[in-house]
Amino acid sequence: QEQKKAITATDPLVLVQAGAGTGKSTVILGRIDYMIASGVKPEDITVLSFTNAAADHIKEKNPNIHSMTIASMIHMIYTLNFPDHELSNIDTVINSLMIYYPQNAFADKFRKKLIGIKRNDRDSFTSMNNFIEYNYDEVIEMLNTIRQTSLELEIIICYQQIDKFIEPAEVASKYLIIDEVQDNSIFEFIYTLKYVDKHKESLFIVGDCSQTLYEFRASNPKALNILEGSGVFTAYQLQVNYRSNQAILDFANIALENIEANQYANIQLRANSLNPVTLAEFTNAVHFSYYQVKRLKDFNDALGPIFAKDIKPYIESKLNAGEKVAFLAYTRNHVNLMKDTLEKIFPNKNIVS
Repeated sequence: QEQKKAITATDPLVLVQAGAGTGKSTVILGRIDYMIASGVKPEDITVLSFTNAAADHIKEKNPNIHSMTIASMIHMIYTLNFPDHELSNIDTVINSLMIYYPQNAFADKFRKKLIGIKRNDRDSFTSMNNFIEYNYDEVIEMLNTIRQTSLELEIIICYQQIDKFIEPAEVASKYLIIDEVQDNSIFEFIYTLKYVDKHKESLFIVGDCSQTLYEFRASNPKALNILEGSGVFTAYQLQVNYRSNQAILDFANIALENIEANQYANIQLRANSLNPVTLAEFTNAVHFSYYQVKRLKDFNDALGPIFAKDIKPYIESKLNAGEKVAFLAYTRNHVNLMKDTLEKIFPNKNIVS
């Protein structure tokens, strides 16, 4: 029922707050089918996904609609307006500026702004946006000289020139659907909103602040929080999880209650089952083991005995049931430590890192 309400929404601006495992892909594919069945032409629909794989999947299911990543859409628009600029990584642009403008103070400032974006410094995108806005002609002149650009520069320049740039036919549509919106960078987020306003499109976005995974490349859950709290979008929630049992979800909901990103949606996941969770079921599904060490480095020495005593029987029970076991750690060093320990305990098993 949650999915059906979102799929059949008629509001012009729709925000689907979709918890983990609640069927985001099902809703997006269902939405496309519903719109086409309601008389919308497939070529009037554009779906923007976060990854190429997701975009290709949508295209396979619906070959007549436009399906691409936001980065691809922006790159097509940018390339049409600057056909001589080759897309490079940010390091290459920095090095090219150094080669072409070795003693130029402005180029030095430009490089420092790019280095800030590369390091994902706080407010680096905003700083670069302001720099380009105040020095647009000089920036474009330098990019024309080195005949290069980067994805980061493309989004800022397209954002600033959205009312002036010509756009290719491939990106034209009347109905825009955005998947995994929480993982897009702030500027991609703002750009798409401005793009929708420019073309007066219907917008259907799906995301979950609690699942923002790409903050290292300038995504920020607060962007979606702002939309959730604005009252401008009609919100539909997906909270029925089709992936896990309720015992696991009860544990997950404790974390969801306490994270700032979930302050507006207040997603609390529930299994696709009416069976109540018993204490025995919960303790069978979720095991807690706590260990204290005096110093953090002592943990490395303690890891082997912990595996041998407590974790080995658990792993054996899962392997005997034909299941696979995944291990997560905070650092790569601890991942390697676990891998070494597992290879000693289970020398004949296939262990992948």
